[in-house]
Amino acid sequence: MQFAHAASGRRQRAGGLMTASVYHKTLESILKKMNAAAGGTEHDQKVTGLTAHMFRHNYCASLCYQMPNISIKKISQLLGDTEKMVLEVYNHILEEKENVKEVVSDAMLFEDKLKIMRFKIRIEDELKCETR
Repeated sequence: MQFAHAASGRRQRAGGLMTASVYHKTLESILKKMNAAAGGTEHDQKVTGLTAHMFRHNYCASLCYQMPNISIKKISQLLGDTEKMVLEVYNHILEEKENVKEVVSDAMLFEDKLKIMRFKIRIEDELKCETR
């Protein structure tokens, strides 16, 4: 995450840099709201131990479960990481989503359909030649 220098006096802009204090206030606000939603109070915390890294990990994992609707390249751009890092850390999700048996079966069916289609075209061509 990128932080603007606090002394710059700039306000946070959408998609821009975030000051460390804005970051901490935002995270604190999110955690307070989650705690309240879980039935906790300021003195009786129901939600504890959550970090910004956990939110980031959850966000990335959720994106990976959306594949192939979103590419590894786009996920890595959203996280500010390399495609290699995303693949190394989240490969288990991609493997979980793989259905090798179905993909191979579909490819074989496609090949069979292609052979049948070529055969039909050849027969039609032969029939055309005979009628001339």
